[in-house]
Amino acid sequence: MSAGTRFLTFRLPAFLYMALIFYLSSGPVTLPFVKQIPDYYLHSLGYSALYVLVFWALHEGLRPSGKYGGYWLPLLVTVLYGASDEYHQGFVPSRDASYGDLLADSVGGMLGIAWVALADRLIRLIPRLRPGRSH
Repeated sequence: MSAGTRFLTFRLPAFLYMALIFYLSSGPVTLPFVKQIPDYYLHSLGYSALYVLVFWALHEGLRPSGKYGGYWLPLLVTVLYGASDEYHQGFVPSRDASYGDLLADSVGGMLGIAWVALADRLIRLIPRLRPGRSH
């Protein structure tokens, strides 16, 4: 796989998602149904997705590759991005920065670890479930 294809496949999704987070946190929340959802749910869900994409980018898949810190480096990147986003929101007139949101971002990153670990288990389990294969 060429370097360009690897970038498009593994790294670009994480960068695009980070850009989306930055864009969404640069202005007011305008959708009424979003205002009705507790903020910490949105942060946890959003940052669990970011964790999965960062893991995908660093390990080029959903299995730990033995480099790039296993599960922990993607968590560190996710939490640091959450901190930078909270800092950014401190300068946006209609938004505010909060440690509670950063905590929710961090919890989301830890939920991302659970999602990736579950995906890894399923990936390992699927070949054993093929018919005709002895266990």
